[in-house]
Amino acid sequence: MLFYASIALLLIAMLAYISRLSSYRNELKQNRSRRKDTSVQPAAGWQISYFVVMAVLVVAVIWFYLPDKFGVAGGLNDKRQKPVSIAYAPDFSTSMLAEDITPNRINATVEALLKHAKHTPADYVGLVGFAGNSKVLSSIENSNTHLRNVLRKLGTVSHLFADGAAIGDGLLLSISNLLAKPDTRSYIILFTDGMNNGGMVSPNTAAEPMKALGIRLYIVGIGSYEDGPIKVQTPNGTVYHKIPVEIDDEQYTRMAASTGEKYFRVADNEDLKRVSGEIDAHIKENIWKPDVPVNPFSFSKEEALQVVKKVVLRIDRQVEK
Repeated sequence: MLFYASIALLLIAMLAYISRLSSYRNELKQNRSRRKDTSVQPAAGWQISYFVVMAVLVVAVIWFYLPDKFGVAGGLNDKRQKPVSIAYAPDFSTSMLAEDITPNRINATVEALLKHAKHTPADYVGLVGFAGNSKVLSSIENSNTHLRNVLRKLGTVSHLFADGAAIGDGLLLSISNLLAKPDTRSYIILFTDGMNNGGMVSPNTAAEPMKALGIRLYIVGIGSYEDGPIKVQTPNGTVYHKIPVEIDDEQYTRMAASTGEKYFRVADNEDLKRVSGEIDAHIKENIWKPDVPVNPFSFSKEEALQVVKKVVLRIDRQVEK
């Protein structure tokens, strides 16, 4: 309503300006015809005042309208319930090199994260990568610009990870990353093309403290519904092998729903673009709403914090070895 009222005021001011200009020109013609004095020029003061009024109204439209329409911070209407933190958690396992999504799953995911991070309304953003092990690639305390610079330099970072899919560890490390900004509305957006097959904890175990800590989880299963082609170097050159797609859609749906959010399956680049936009729109929509717990907790917030700290300490020790 505020947007339309501002537009109405702007139109009224423009019509008043046009009407006054037309009236003044008529008066000027009459005066010139009576006085035969072509040197008489209209005073600029009233014209400037109308331009000032219109400029103020334009600024007001932008100031009030943008926060509601696009979810950006700022304006008198920015009444967030809490600051927003997002931890991205992409899978860097070898299977993410499959080319059923162009140019391959991991590069398409990184590109989607770059676009999402550029337009996100989050106040804080972090990045945790995982494969057979997990690693914080950008702390939640770093700037959005820092995270995007890290993403641009990632490409294929298989040298940072053992092969496998320690999804539970990636989630726990993402939770730990978010705890650096505790008084925020926190989200984890996880991308994976497989099932958990390693690490310290299972994904279901990792999801339990998320509920107690009020952290919401989106999961994106990435991969076509057929075997994915992946490049393999052989003595005779590069060949393509087909690898099966093993994504537990039901498990990931339950995990995301247990935190009040959704699981998405993407089979191509268009799906990935659509899902990224849907997640972004949902987060922006919820910025203005109170944070309401969605499920009974299996343990207290204090117990959840202890669980996360203990497991992350074990993960860190394993990495040091």
